[in-house]
Amino acid sequence: MAMSGLPVEAYIFNPPISLIPLEQCVNHKLNCVYRLTRDLFKAGIAKVLDLDEGQEGPRYKNLPSWRPHLFVNQSDVICSEYIGYFNHVVTMTEVGFGEISRLASGYSVRRMLFGDGENWSSSSTPDHLHFLPSAFMIVNKTEASEFYNKHGIHQWWNHMLKQSTTFSSY
Repeated sequence: MAMSGLPVEAYIFNPPISLIPLEQCVNHKLNCVYRLTRDLFKAGIAKVLDLDEGQEGPRYKNLPSWRPHLFVNQSDVICSEYIGYFNHVVTMTEVGFGEISRLASGYSVRRMLFGDGENWSSSSTPDHLHFLPSAFMIVNKTEASEFYNKHGIHQWWNHMLKQSTTFSSY
């Protein structure tokens, strides 16, 4: 609906993300280098293939106005990469690479290189369903040992919840 110009208020709990869960890795510098390299690679491919010149289609232009509320647990492998993803977006923007990050996040490498049997840049089959350009993110920082406690929706009703709230946007 957001792509059609009708952004609805959304509350999304523990959504999966199709990126490597780097937030679970210990080496922060290695994570940053990987994310930067990935963005430069994807932006470079997009430039070489002229994908950044309005190829996203008119529906994509409406997506940045949608700001869903994402509820993620920093210990949950399934959704924790949203934390790193949005922190990376903020960092890239702060150091002047916001345009590279914006361009890179709009395309998946698999689809750019291999396609899916159709004209992948067509607005009828947008490539951007895997990415959110902006969000209000609520991060659960409560320690949990079992997967069920990290990923279950019941964690958000815990009166002992430790959380932080951030907003990210291009």
